Amino acid sequence: MRSSSEVSFGTTAEIDQSRIEQLLRQETPQILFLAAQSVGFAPDDPRQSQLQGALIMADWTGNGPVAREQLLTGEDVRDLDLSGMLVCMHSSYGLGWPAEDGQIKVTEQPSGFMQEVQPDPPERKPLQLAPHAAIAQLPQQMLLSGALGVFGQVDRVWYYLTFRKGEASIPFEDLLSRLMQGRRVGAATDQFNIIQAARGMRLAKKLDDLKFNKQVADADLADLWLDYHNGRAYIWLGDPAVRLRVEEES
Repeated sequence: MRSSSEVSFGTTAEIDQSRIEQLLRQETPQILFLAAQSVGFAPDDPRQSQLQGALIMADWTGNGPVAREQLLTGEDVRDLDLSGMLVCMHSSYGLGWPAEDGQIKVTEQPSGFMQEVQPDPPERKPLQLAPHAAIAQLPQQMLLSGALGVFGQVDRVWYYLTFRKGEASIPFEDLLSRLMQGRRVGAATDQFNIIQAARGMRLAKKLDDLKFNKQVADADLADLWLDYHNGRAYIWLGDPAVRLRVEEES
């Protein structure tokens, strides 16, 4: 059994296809945390069911469309042995997606994915994301390849927020710390939910202040809104009773 202290962190700025292959084929850490941008498609795009939520690797320079070989998809982990690994992902629709967007409402459905929409149009309806809710292929294949489970988003991530300040990363730091202590996943993620509930209460308080014409700094309200929405809709795909085997110090 590998030591529970073997944890690998990665972002799209540093992990390309060759590095991710080395990481998953040779190093195989017990905990893998990936913070990445991901691809998304319009509801009528035939690629949506197979590729939506796939992670964009550092091979993509940021110019032009993302090529298939610049993505980490379910197909890429099909023949890997991920036995005993816990995976945490911070990316839009990394674990799956709903049929309708829970954050953006529009008067008319745009034709492309993540099109610019009016911030507050009349008679708004939820933005249509897909014909139906679905689980992304990457986490499903990780489970089939032996991973104990995958923790990730079934909603969009606002990348302006991603680790822009210490507070934004607190739930993830707490989660990883508990997992490395050998806590069962269900217990380890409980504090994540508590932190998220506290954020919701602070956001509600600020919104109430606005209703009563109290002074609220735009930046503070924006930070609270982003913190709250980026931290919601996380789920664990797998058995919540699993945990890492931690070697006790002598």
